[in-house]
Amino acid sequence: MPYKRRLRLLLVASVHPEWAEEARAAAARIGADHIEPRAVPEVGLSETEWADLILTLEPAARDALPRLPPRIRVRHLELPPASDSPAREDVIEEHLRGILGGLRLMARSDEID
Repeated sequence: MPYKRRLRLLLVASVHPEWAEEARAAAARIGADHIEPRAVPEVGLSETEWADLILTLEPAARDALPRLPPRIRVRHLELPPASDSPAREDVIEEHLRGILGGLRLMARSDEID
């Protein structure tokens, strides 16, 4: 059972928007019961109203973030070069599994209380 509701994860990559889509697909595959992922090239007002966590996948996306409400958490993921697709996918999946592990831990903690 998910913790309260699924985490609204916004994946942002402006220079390589395909990276955000790859990460969205991985998040949907790995954490469908716990994560609601969206991929965008930039963050606008509608995304700030929706997202719980923003994960930027390249420095340009991180640097272009607007001022965000304090309730939104932001993480930046350093990825391997564009030419190393398998390594990039591994780093993305490892990070997503870490997020998913935290969500599962919170769900178990909630069940105990």
